[in-house]
Amino acid sequence: MPQVTKEDIKSRCETSAPDAVIDDWICLLNEKAGACLDASYSECEARILFTLAVCHFISQSEGGEVESERAANGSTIKYVTKEKNSGLGWGSTDFGRQILALDNTGCLSPILETGEFMIGTAGSDTLSDGNGTAFVL
Repeated sequence: MPQVTKEDIKSRCETSAPDAVIDDWICLLNEKAGACLDASYSECEARILFTLAVCHFISQSEGGEVESERAANGSTIKYVTKEKNSGLGWGSTDFGRQILALDNTGCLSPILETGEFMIGTAGSDTLSDGNGTAFVL
């Protein structure tokens, strides 16, 4: 399985997700795609793809990717939202688009095709996978 830590994830993608949520994503993606990534890619490639996948799902659960921020006193964060991008698929975040370009064996593709899981970090928003399954974040 790719050796990826929550510190690796935090250094790759800006997130306010608690450590426990990052650990959950790492665990889940190891179960779903770790063996395929190990069998199909070098250690470096597997680690990059794995990290991109974790960042993609965290970005989705937080409402989008951080587009801009403002410092201390005028604290502001602006997200590129799912609606601005393209739904919940890999194409909806920069991380996912990198996966589409790099995952030439398709190790990560089946994860989104099943619509099996979604982990939210906070708030409440209802999303649908297009197959009648609703996810509450």
